[in-house]
Amino acid sequence: MIYYFPDGRREQDEGAYISLVLSLVSAATDVRAMFTFTLLDRSGNPMHVQQKRVVHNFRWKGFQWGYMRFISKTDLEKSDYLYEDCLTIKCEIDVITACRTEPNSPPWCPFEVPPPNLHQDIGKLLNTGEGADVAFKVDGQVFLAHRLVLASRSRVFSAELLGEMKEGQNCVPIDDMDESQNKMQMPCITIEDMEAEVFKALLHFAYQDSLPDMEELTPAQSVVLAQHLLVAADRYDFERLKLICERKLIKDVEIDTVATTLALAEQHRRPHLKAVCLDFAAASRENLIGMVLTSGFEHLIESCPSVVKELQDKVCFHSNLKELLGKLSDSRKRRKFAVNE
Repeated sequence: MIYYFPDGRREQDEGAYISLVLSLVSAATDVRAMFTFTLLDRSGNPMHVQQKRVVHNFRWKGFQWGYMRFISKTDLEKSDYLYEDCLTIKCEIDVITACRTEPNSPPWCPFEVPPPNLHQDIGKLLNTGEGADVAFKVDGQVFLAHRLVLASRSRVFSAELLGEMKEGQNCVPIDDMDESQNKMQMPCITIEDMEAEVFKALLHFAYQDSLPDMEELTPAQSVVLAQHLLVAADRYDFERLKLICERKLIKDVEIDTVATTLALAEQHRRPHLKAVCLDFAAASRENLIGMVLTSGFEHLIESCPSVVKELQDKVCFHSNLKELLGKLSDSRKRRKFAVNE
């Protein structure tokens, strides 16, 4: 049976569309069919076609498939489909009475398997702390975790938590948790030289294989986080996270951050990122001067003088840029020396 709804079937459409629905009226179950609805003009020619050329399963009597927005009332009223307040709708139905399959082909299945959600289930362990057996104290904040999860994700964590490097002397009972954590007692490892937000993001990646939502961060803040995460990923040997951070830094290279990123690329063996930063710095006088005037360049001179030499060699074909770089570098060094004195 065909049901026609001149003002639509759904309230949210506010009567802007007409709806056409095909309903099973027999007592049969699991009737499989394909169907097509077509509007005909005054001459009987097809003008507006909506077709379901996939097999639909009408599971029981009254089960329906159709179009909630077959055509808008505005389009219908302006068309040639209407004649003296009447219209003609043609419905073609193909009922599948037997399933023809090629030899060795799998049988038809009426449902879809949902996508994997293992990462979500494991992520819940991190969010709830349920079953946690180790804690990390980072920059004054305590994070609960699970040894086996971290050990399975990182060779460094595996060595620290399960192997010969297993922490012992530095592990202390936790007694400063809030009441929601029931003041659990477990080994606590203090992580030095890392910010709490960076370690939190590192744990998120360890449990869910993705970065946390960074929509609330400004572009500059997201770059800084990516820089710190690159260091953390190298420290704990998360190769995929290193690549994610490197890609982020390559896409968002800017004058204000290129010197710091260049130093990180050199220190953490990221040749592609290093090449992009060198090309960016040597691309123009504006980029070069802007980079040299940042505090990151001062750190670059102190920590990676060989990279500064590489940059000078890269701009060797532009004698004015090379001379400028030498003068600015010397000026930075003299200023630093004067401050230290």
